[in-house]
Amino acid sequence: VHISWGKQNYKRLHDVAHLDPRKIMLTGHVGMDFLREPLNRYYLSRSELLKKYNIEESKKIVLFASPYYGDSLSEDYISGMCERFGEDWIQYYDFMLGSQKVVLEWFDEVCSQDENLVIVYRPHPGHPSKIAEQLEEKHSNFRIISSESVKQWILACDRVYTGNSTVVVEAYFANKDCQLLFPLEITDGF
Repeated sequence: VHISWGKQNYKRLHDVAHLDPRKIMLTGHVGMDFLREPLNRYYLSRSELLKKYNIEESKKIVLFASPYYGDSLSEDYISGMCERFGEDWIQYYDFMLGSQKVVLEWFDEVCSQDENLVIVYRPHPGHPSKIAEQLEEKHSNFRIISSESVKQWILACDRVYTGNSTVVVEAYFANKDCQLLFPLEITDGF
């Protein structure tokens, strides 16, 4: 029996690999099941996670799963992305840089006003942000943490924020509200 994560793969297994349809089980993404009882016990408890990162358990934990590509991409990287996704990718990158700037300004203000919360900024994998690093140096309640899966942080936090990210889906399956932060006007085609 073959497990297929979605209809497109089911079609490939049936039409291309010529598998017997009775031996193809169509299911959703199995990883999402780990965000619900009882499989969510696979992850560290909130207590264990916060202790690991020396975050007071009494604090309100806000997760921001960053969709941004960081603020220091090389010209080669940008050129490569434009080759792969079209020359207008640079406009997308500029939009994301501007959005990141505004969101981090909001976090700067919030961290200054409320010592009872901790913002966990989870950078887009492989894309650090110099601006976010400066904010972490300025505020003890702003933490950049790349470790652990985003699912782990979703389960342990009180609030979830992101931008353009599949984190919305993961938060949904974890039964957590997730707010999208789009501080700049979204253009046609975005």
